[in-house]
Amino acid sequence: MDILKFKELDLDMVGVGPYICHEDTPLAGNANGTVEMTFKVIAITRIVIRDAHIPATTALATLRPADGREKALQLGANVVMPNVTPVKYRAMYELYPAKVCIGEEDQTRVNGT
Repeated sequence: MDILKFKELDLDMVGVGPYICHEDTPLAGNANGTVEMTFKVIAITRIVIRDAHIPATTALATLRPADGREKALQLGANVVMPNVTPVKYRAMYELYPAKVCIGEEDQTRVNGT
């Protein structure tokens, strides 16, 4: 149903990522979404909405660190969104636990460009 709604709305960007439960919310204790289902939704969304921008999310990389974002790109995602927030501020808006890239330095800042 959601994919058909994406098409009906003629969206330019469709963010598809797995739900990751956060212990400090009313939904604490619920199961996370699955990487496999997210991959299926990305692939089908790409078929149905050929021109949409579909990000390979950090949530996928968090649940599948070895290749979550890379696999999403192989299945139809076509956007990688770098985190350019200074490292000292990233942990202040934790959307879900163990999010990847929280401690990584932005290479554009490291190289001064």
